[in-house]
Amino acid sequence: MKKIDAFQLAFLISLFLHFTAFTVYSILNIRKEPDFKDYTLVQLVNTMPKAAITTAVKNETAVSQPKESGNILPDHPEALSENTGSPSAGSDQEYSTYVPFFQVMKLPEFITKVRPAYPPKAKLSQKEAEVLVEVYIDINGKPRKVVVLKSGGQEFDDSTIDAVSKSLFSPAISKEGRAIPVRVRIPFKFELE
Repeated sequence: MKKIDAFQLAFLISLFLHFTAFTVYSILNIRKEPDFKDYTLVQLVNTMPKAAITTAVKNETAVSQPKESGNILPDHPEALSENTGSPSAGSDQEYSTYVPFFQVMKLPEFITKVRPAYPPKAKLSQKEAEVLVEVYIDINGKPRKVVVLKSGGQEFDDSTIDAVSKSLFSPAISKEGRAIPVRVRIPFKFELE
């Protein structure tokens, strides 16, 4: 029989203890209700081939911004589609039926993903940013409202809002198996290559 040196023995003991601790922790937490306040970001999966990503859905979305408060930006009238007419189109009550992403059985996925354009001025000045948006997606998979939760700066926010408003999603599916309106959070990173 081969002798085990001290390093191998320590490694095996450490591996055993970590596995045991993880297993015990998992078993104790199986019956716990999830704490959804910790779930903040959703990474949506792109299901379309790369060639189809560049296609944009035109004139089918209504995008608006909330009033300025903290990291939330003011209205972006230039990001509104031609169908809405003004930033005040669509009241908050209209969006009260949109459920949070953690209450759905199946999350929406990108069908047509329009990538945000890197702002030219930011590229010249070597700026990078991260933008977090909350997107209200209707039962047809169309984004109806985009709210900036974490600003990366006006030019990055505008580019993100424009891209998300032109994207198309699969609808969210409820536990009952039907399409429902949902709000999801999507992070975007603007990084120089």
